Amino acid sequence: MKNFYDLVKKEDFWVNLWQEIVGNTIVLKTQWSETQKWKQFYDTVGSLFSALWGNAEKLGEEMACFMAREGIIVETDRVLDVGCGTGWLSVALAPFVLSVTALDYSSKMVNYLNTVIKKREISNIHVVHDDFYNFTPDEPFDTVIAAFFPQAISPDGILKLEQWARKQCVLVLQYSSRGMPVRQRLFEHLIGQAPPSPGLSLLLWCFGYLIARGKCPEIRKYHWESEIAMTANDMLEFYKSYFAIFGFDEDTVKEAFYRVGISNTNTMLSCDLAILWWDK
Repeated sequence: MKNFYDLVKKEDFWVNLWQEIVGNTIVLKTQWSETQKWKQFYDTVGSLFSALWGNAEKLGEEMACFMAREGIIVETDRVLDVGCGTGWLSVALAPFVLSVTALDYSSKMVNYLNTVIKKREISNIHVVHDDFYNFTPDEPFDTVIAAFFPQAISPDGILKLEQWARKQCVLVLQYSSRGMPVRQRLFEHLIGQAPPSPGLSLLLWCFGYLIARGKCPEIRKYHWESEIAMTANDMLEFYKSYFAIFGFDEDTVKEAFYRVGISNTNTMLSCDLAILWWDK
């Protein structure tokens, strides 16, 4: 038993475990091996990605309020939102902090966020269209946040978050096996198995990796339920792009979409999320 405790205290143990988790999970594996396909996916679906979270605006508001209550963010903070997507969290953070820098490599999502900022006349969000690995800020941010951003949930990703942070880092991730029922049924039909859900493994990995590096992370779980209001056509277009990553052509996905009985355009999303934060 002592040997086991000695082992889990070592950073190399957690790096190797992360590689094993990613290698055994088809979605995570492609996020690292098929990066161009994922970029094309995000550029294609744009705002539809946030729609799959239901009321993403409300989710952002609740998370921003939680971070403010816990003192994770304060009004004098300069915040970096990594992998901001359509900016559902950046927009929610803006009233609570001095400034938000929203970083994403998808041109379509960045354009969407810029439209939202202009329409709402938000003055303290700066949008940066750049890759996570190429971005080089002039100075550190007070708090760096990555919500549902796979590249941040890795040894290199966490180190990069800490490199950019002056005070704190925050990760938000889904850890339950539940989630988007349409995706689950299509995954089972096309690939022959339920979509892998390494969320709990990744959450435990994050915690263990940070502990091994001498950090003291805090975790809060958060249950999220929302109605996904999308037209059948929008949902179909989303999943055509999604399953193209795994090699399925549009006609095959379309046939599967209707064969599994996807007809109700309002679907409930139910999942468990975790907010994990630590001092740099």
